[in-house]
Amino acid sequence: MNSVNSFKILLTNSDTFTQNKLQELKLRIEDSNPSIIAISEVKPKNYKRDIQISEFNIDGYEILSANLSKSSPGRGMLMYIKDSLKYSPYNISNSTFEENLLCEIQVGNNEKILVGSLYRSPNGSEENFTQLCELFTESVKKRFSEVILFGDLNFPNITWDTCSTNGTIDSKEFRFIETIRDCYLYQHITAPTRGRGSDKPSVIDLVFTSEEEFISDITINPPLGKSDHSVIELICKISEETSVTKKTRFKYDKGDYEKLKEMLDLNWEKEFEKCNVHEQWNKFREILEKAMEEAIPKKVINQNGKRKKDDNHPVPLNRKALSKIKRKERLWTRYLNTRDGQVYSEYCKIRNQVRAITRKITKEYEKQIAQQVKENPKKFWKYARSKTKTKSSIPDLFKDASQKESTTTDKEKADVLAEFFTSVFTNETDTEMPKVEKVKTVAQLKYRCQTLGNKSSLFQLWDCLDKSS
Repeated sequence: MNSVNSFKILLTNSDTFTQNKLQELKLRIEDSNPSIIAISEVKPKNYKRDIQISEFNIDGYEILSANLSKSSPGRGMLMYIKDSLKYSPYNISNSTFEENLLCEIQVGNNEKILVGSLYRSPNGSEENFTQLCELFTESVKKRFSEVILFGDLNFPNITWDTCSTNGTIDSKEFRFIETIRDCYLYQHITAPTRGRGSDKPSVIDLVFTSEEEFISDITINPPLGKSDHSVIELICKISEETSVTKKTRFKYDKGDYEKLKEMLDLNWEKEFEKCNVHEQWNKFREILEKAMEEAIPKKVINQNGKRKKDDNHPVPLNRKALSKIKRKERLWTRYLNTRDGQVYSEYCKIRNQVRAITRKITKEYEKQIAQQVKENPKKFWKYARSKTKTKSSIPDLFKDASQKESTTTDKEKADVLAEFFTSVFTNETDTEMPKVEKVKTVAQLKYRCQTLGNKSSLFQLWDCLDKSS
């Protein structure tokens, strides 16, 4: 097990999460290695087709999603969670706010952190605003060691340095501030996070925590692609070390199979004597695992929490491309500080060049896979699977119908699911056989045949019967 006392979160409004923006995100996280990535406004406006989650896979992360289908409300949300973190999707049962993604992160042995990504449209209704406030209120009522909620909430008229607004007491801004105060939450973002052209940069991407000291550092990075929302990087401290499992894998090509065969050469009938089926399985697994541990070496993957570089990642950038990405970051920071139109024009020029670079990288990488498909078909199929399959965690389940206690381990989840699936089967007894009504006359048999499905075949059977009886 590895232990860490902090983790990193990236969040942004992508203003349509295209494949180019996904590739740029992959390039950025090579060095930053965040534990959680939250993306809002994934879908384009008035989108005509369903989006597959697998289109947005990033190796080393599991994905949660909301509102990605064409019939669902809102613009869609994604949350990437590093697969070495122990987490579970979370829902607030009495909350009706639609644009949200919540999960709980296991911290140490006993504590959990609630992490929530939110989005509120600037044209949202009064009902939508009320639902947002209710979600904040319900979130802090739950028994979590820490709560962190963030996202693009579109309140540009709130001055967060003083937590005030020029709006009236009935305005949404004033009422939202009162909700935050009632929940005893602290808002961390005070620098502008959105800017476009000559418009005044605004603070609309917000981060709330139940403890001010929970976030130790905040960095405002340039947007993805042509989005006008900054990518916000948070470093979150935790009081108790979070366990990060070191993943191990057997090196089957290095195994001593003669030794393994010798260790498994047992009198299995004697081993399983007087054991029921569950005891037999547990004993067999214990013997097999012990033999594999001794006969087959292991290797550790994702060591020290670093993101594994996989074959599905595009070719490395050259020095010129890297310098353009760094220049994009510097120009965005300068624009937010100066609001200079000339600086913004220069930023747009570099931004478009970076966009062209990410497109070229993807195109060259896919061309490389296509050229090597005969010599290296595994690489092709691995890339294809990465675009069609995804994985996510199973949320905590109630242990029984009373819904008073939830599962805490994977074994408990498996037991609950097994009990549910077996409940639909008929419970056959060993002592009592079902009673079958005897057919006394030929007329009764003919009537029974007529009530069944395939009458032609049944009547053929009827014609073959000995009617003399």
